[in-house]
Amino acid sequence: MLSGVYRFPQMESVVFGKPFAEALAQEVDRLDARAVFVLASGTLARTTDTIDRLRQVLGNRIAGVCAKIGAHTPRTDVVEAANAARDVGADLLVTVGGGSVTDAAKMVGLCLGNGVTEPEQLDDYRARTAADGTTQRPPVESPSVRMIAIPTATLPLPASLVCSTDGPGQQLRSQLKIYLKANQPRQLFDRIT
Repeated sequence: MLSGVYRFPQMESVVFGKPFAEALAQEVDRLDARAVFVLASGTLARTTDTIDRLRQVLGNRIAGVCAKIGAHTPRTDVVEAANAARDVGADLLVTVGGGSVTDAAKMVGLCLGNGVTEPEQLDDYRARTAADGTTQRPPVESPSVRMIAIPTATLPLPASLVCSTDGPGQQLRSQLKIYLKANQPRQLFDRIT
């Protein structure tokens, strides 16, 4: 049986009761971000006004949008998004969507922080098991940009933090989680509508 201890990282604050776009705009202002790169679920981008709402509140601070992350976060999609974020000089990553998009942004941060420009380069960051059974982990630089995740799917989090809807046709209730350099949560926006 696997055993161990997991300690949740310290959280700076929890903001609640605000529409997600308003809460995001305030955090982008607080972080003084000028080139926000958005990674969004393709379905969400095509079938809702979520991206339009982000554009309305962030204006010209949105440096780019990628809505092409495939299911299970393909490496090619991640590196393409990282290269696009690098090209526009992104100083903040924002995700809107489910697990694949959120995972992609974490990997985009890794790519930006480690100069990864080709999918094959990600192999350099894989943990390997040596002949003696020990795990060898290569050195990895922290992401060079912060990340804000607006998850729209149920995540493996404590029950009080799970995303949901109020029912068919109702407004989305979600969370906005702020990540800093080492992907440590600093703020969580709960019950965003």
